[in-house]
Amino acid sequence: MRIADALFLQHLLGGAQSHKREMLKLERQISSGAAVVDPTQDPVRYREALLRDAQLARTASAKQAAALAESRLRATAAALDGLQQILVRARALAVQQSSATVSAAERQAAAGEVARLLDAALVLANRKWNGEALFGGTRTDRDPFVAGAQGVRYQGDQGTRTMVLDRGTTIPAGAPGGDPALTDAFQALAALKQALANNDPAAVRSALGTLVQAHHEVTRLGAEVGGWAAHAASLQQALGAWEAEIKRTQSEREGADIPALVARVEELRAALEAVYLQVSRTANLSLARFLR
Repeated sequence: MRIADALFLQHLLGGAQSHKREMLKLERQISSGAAVVDPTQDPVRYREALLRDAQLARTASAKQAAALAESRLRATAAALDGLQQILVRARALAVQQSSATVSAAERQAAAGEVARLLDAALVLANRKWNGEALFGGTRTDRDPFVAGAQGVRYQGDQGTRTMVLDRGTTIPAGAPGGDPALTDAFQALAALKQALANNDPAAVRSALGTLVQAHHEVTRLGAEVGGWAAHAASLQQALGAWEAEIKRTQSEREGADIPALVARVEELRAALEAVYLQVSRTANLSLARFLR
């Protein structure tokens, strides 16, 4: 092979390799949809893209935490609503049984119903969400309320379960541990049960007052929890809007012009075919010259 032919072939093959490298880079851009896939293309834009990716990840994580907090708070609010209904029924019984015309047998029957209301209240107070006790504060691994000879006892802590939105930022995800609303409810129900069992109209009327106060406390706690749930929902909306804005900016600044890239790939493919054809012709011509 002549030196001139060898140099020409080397030039052709070098051009082919350059085309292949460019095609590979373009195909990576097409598959990723990103205009910049390598820091050597544009270091500033590449760094900006990485920062936006980090922002998106943090925003998505915060939105998920807010969603979990809302779900947990909604479950807490539902349990408190059930407890309110129990107290409403207990108040109605207290009003009925406070009359002097009610017999001892009727009060005994009512005491049995209040005992069942107490059991139902205990189930609600020990309700779980994703395996976590809702009313035990941060001690979520066991039932926070236990029934014993001295009544219902609280065994949680005084903390409040939270969800982490971002570094140093949390959101309430449950009722404060040891809130008096639940213990007041148990004490009021127990007092009514005892008064009915003792057939004591005066004690029944006294228990009615404690039931009214307990209902007020449970309603107050339910309103607080509902407010936190609404706050968690609004946070999700705000984070969702911010996430959409980041994605819009990402699309504008990072999105590749796919049609243009595809067209360029086709140009390079045609050029490569032409190069390989020329390489083949040059090699065949050189071989023929050598054989002569």
